[in-house]
Amino acid sequence: MKHKLTLSEALTLQEKIVRGIEETENSIINYNSTDKNTSNLFVHLTDLENQLVVIKEAIQTANKKKGKDGKTNNFWIYTLSNLNRRRAFFNLLNPKKDDKKAQVTKKKVEEMRKSVGEDINKIYNKLEIFNTDTKIKVEINESLNLL
Repeated sequence: MKHKLTLSEALTLQEKIVRGIEETENSIINYNSTDKNTSNLFVHLTDLENQLVVIKEAIQTANKKKGKDGKTNNFWIYTLSNLNRRRAFFNLLNPKKDDKKAQVTKKKVEEMRKSVGEDINKIYNKLEIFNTDTKIKVEINESLNLL
């Protein structure tokens, strides 16, 4: 049955499905050498995996839509990824305060870290607004009791 969800709700549902897949796989592993029949667990696992594909496709389609700023959600997701990588780099670039040979001073690194942190926060806010405002229609397998 088709359901109308916000992108935020779809992302939460995606996480729930992933957890369900992990739990089902663990159950199969745990019951593999017992008398308990796991064939129904394999059916459930396949249903969850198929639902995950449907959810991911709906999320990806929504992320291709342009926001009020003319950029797609994907653009901001990829930019956020780059900024997080840059922040990790700045955390490794840690010159000593009295290092006269340092080409990038401790003060400069701290300024860049602060600037990247501010940019990350701005993008998180953009993504949160987009994810809350964007509605998608997605087919949900009712037998999985996900909603």
